[in-house]
Amino acid sequence: MPFPFSGSDLPRLIASAPAIVAGETSTSFVLVEDPPASPEAIGFGQLVRQDRTAFRLARLIIAPSRRASGFGASLCRLLIEKAETVAQAERVHLFVYRDNPTAIRLYSKLGFVETPSHSRSEVMAMHKTIGRIKGDAMLPTRVQAGPG
Repeated sequence: MPFPFSGSDLPRLIASAPAIVAGETSTSFVLVEDPPASPEAIGFGQLVRQDRTAFRLARLIIAPSRRASGFGASLCRLLIEKAETVAQAERVHLFVYRDNPTAIRLYSKLGFVETPSHSRSEVMAMHKTIGRIKGDAMLPTRVQAGPG
């Protein structure tokens, strides 16, 4: 996906993006200023539902001129909160290149830990538990009313 892109380019780019894994469903999110100071997006990310209990953050990107301003953390938190609205949600996964220590620090601060069994030499797999265990049941930590 080319970056930066304008808001008017986004529908075409999303429609032409292939599925990351066949059969998965994803929802795309764009981070913009409110009110908009320019037509360019601040960031982009996808929340991919892998199965009944697992989600993955994918294609996360922040405009180079807006990095180190907290927008990456804000985008990740918003995507995680969206996953938490699903009653059965237990985990959020992501992959990050090992040569991106800034992103690895951010994800660690957000509570993600490495998943060694899914990591590779160039890519680190990480996960975060988004439910809390009470007895034998996994309960969501946050439930929001409204359309999902």
